[in-house]
This record gives sequence, structure tokens and C-alpha cells, in this order.
Amino acid sequence: MAKKNNKKKQAEEIKLEEYQDETDLEQELVDSYMNEELEEEIAKEKEEKRIRKANEKILHEELKDDDLEEYEIEDDFVEEKKEEYDSNRTKKILKIVAAVVCILILLAIIDVVCVTKFEKGPFFAIPMHTYDDGGTKEYYGLGYKVIKYHQVQGRRDMEIGSWALKYNVEPIYSEIIDLAIEFNMSEKDSYAKYMKQLLVVTGTLKEVDKENNRIVLAYEDEGGKYSIDVVCNMETDQESLSILEPKYEVSAMGTMIGYDPKAENRIPTIYLDNCFSEQ
Repeated sequence: MAKKNNKKKQAEEIKLEEYQDETDLEQELVDSYMNEELEEEIAKEKEEKRIRKANEKILHEELKDDDLEEYEIEDDFVEEKKEEYDSNRTKKILKIVAAVVCILILLAIIDVVCVTKFEKGPFFAIPMHTYDDGGTKEYYGLGYKVIKYHQVQGRRDMEIGSWALKYNVEPIYSEIIDLAIEFNMSEKDSYAKYMKQLLVVTGTLKEVDKENNRIVLAYEDEGGKYSIDVVCNMETDQESLSILEPKYEVSAMGTMIGYDPKAENRIPTIYLDNCFSEQ
């Protein structure tokens, strides 16, 4: 009975070992299967991660290129705007400079016309020097100079020229007969020589015009070839003319301002302005 029980027990143990072996095998199979699935999942995840990283890298490069291109476009736009601003600024400055220059030239032209044609002004030149001769002043404008003479007894006209224009109060002395000969020989050359010059002319007093405050010197020859008149607009008052007697010799000092050439029924005439005289 005891032997029978031992065999039975041994048989159960063998079965238990076989079951245990089968269980271990199954567990190994399960573990192996799970390991394979796990490895597959891990491999799959690694592949997906690799693909994801590759895509992210590509996307990053594309975004980087886009940003760079956008930056370059923005930089070009800024540079273009800067160049446009500089160009417009330069144009504005040039326009302002041109406008200022045109205004200054216009003012200079106004001064030249007023001084030469009307003996007025200057209005747009700056007084720079005053002479101790009665009040002569020098004015400087844009490229021109005006000398406004105001001697006590002498030159009283205005002269305009370049900045190199010299102060000149030395008169040209001449007998009226000499002027008559020169103008008869060449009116054009004589006019150019004496125009706007300070003259002291000596001749016979032909007329005293107190109403217009002027005197007339004259030279007359029998044939009338060299006859000439010198009309003097006086700077002195009318009472000073009362002491002058016609047909006597007179010296008159003044600036030549005009000339009427010889014509039919008219002898040539020289005009002096701002005159002083003595007999």
C-alpha cells in the first residue's frame, strides 16, 4: 500500500514537473512574443521618431530659408526707402538752394537797374565803408559793388561794378572846344570814354536857367562843325546861380550822364549831373 502511494506521489510530481515545464515554456513563449512585439514597437517608435526629426529638420530649414528671404526682402525694402529718402532730401536741398540763388540774382538785378537807370538805391547791398569826404559809401552785394559818392563839393553820383571797383574822385579836366573836337571825330569812342566820368569843363556860359536850376556852357564856330552844348544840372541852390553872368567863362564840375548826338537843326549836347561851378 505504501509502495502504491509512493508511485502515485512520484507520478504526481512528474506531472507537476511536466506542468511546470510547460508553464515555463508557455511563459517563455509569451515573454518571447511580448519581447518581439516590444522590440517591434520600439523599432517602430524609433523609426517614427527618426522620420519626425527628419521632417522637423526639413521644416526648420524651410522656415530658416523663408525667414532669411523675408529678412533680405525687408532689408532691401529698408535700403530702397533710405535711398529714396536721401534722394528726395537731396532734391529738396537743391531746390531750396536754387530758389535762394534765384532770389539773390533777382535782387542783384533790381539793384543794378535802380542804380544805373534811376540813380536810386542800392536796396539789397550792404554798406561796408564810409569815406571821410562828405559821406561817400561803398555797398557790397552778390557779386557787385556800388559806390555812392557824396563829396562836399565834387562827385555826387553812383557807380556800380564788380567788387574790384575802385573809389575814384579824380576829375577829367577838359576845355569845351577839346570835347567838341573829340565828339566830332568819334561820338561812339568819346561817349564810351566820358560816360559816368567826373568832368571839369571850362567854357563860355551860354544860359542860366534858374527855374530848372541848371546852366548851359557852349562852344560855337562859324560853320557849326564843332559847335556843342554842355548842360549842367546844378547841385547848388538857385540863389547861387544869381552870381553867374552869361558870356563869361565858367568851369563846371559834374558827372556825365548822357549825350544827344548831332542832328538836323540840333547841335550835339553833353549832359552833366550834380554840378558845381565857379566863374
